[in-house]
Amino acid sequence: MKDKIGNLKTGSMALAMILCAGVFFMEIRGIVRAAEPEKNLSALQITWDDYRSTEKVEPTVMHFSLEGGIEIDRELPWYPSVVKQIAYRDITGDGQDEVLVYRYFANTATEYTLIDVFEIQEDSVRYLSPAADLEELSDQVWDMTLQAASSEKPAEENSGLLFRLESYEKEYGVTSRAETALVGYREGGWQILERVSWKVKRAVEKVKNLTA
Repeated sequence: MKDKIGNLKTGSMALAMILCAGVFFMEIRGIVRAAEPEKNLSALQITWDDYRSTEKVEPTVMHFSLEGGIEIDRELPWYPSVVKQIAYRDITGDGQDEVLVYRYFANTATEYTLIDVFEIQEDSVRYLSPAADLEELSDQVWDMTLQAASSEKPAEENSGLLFRLESYEKEYGVTSRAETALVGYREGGWQILERVSWKVKRAVEKVKNLTA
């Protein structure tokens, strides 16, 4: 997770891109839900403050209202960003839905879809995103998509869902894909199932061309 100083380095460019991409966003001043949660989350209410609601270059803050009047706030990394939608999926494979927050973020390299994962308990909210738990993924921003897993493991050991993460870099005005990682929640934690460094592959190809 980047600190505020690192995030602010991309702030001015991201702000301009967000302004230009206004038609891309949903109207988000209230509660927006992609799907109704399962019964275990029926009492949950979610609101947020982001660039569109505060009109300032500040972090996105999620506000969770739990059963019994418990209020919990969580500040999200990478800003300025805009919340696009809220979805509910069982990511951990325990039969209970987690909350997925889809956000739009842009920096000098490209535009990203960020997916923040939260595990909701009766009186707590746990931030469960892959890049937050896996130190080797925490040093860069990832464009994220959710996809179905293959059936290489029994259902009780596999949540059936994976995250595909793509990172990008910009050099001499050209944006290129840097890395791809496939991660899944397995045995109580995130695991990197596959990882490819396109940057290294390109470097190897350059060396081969020079020595050919």
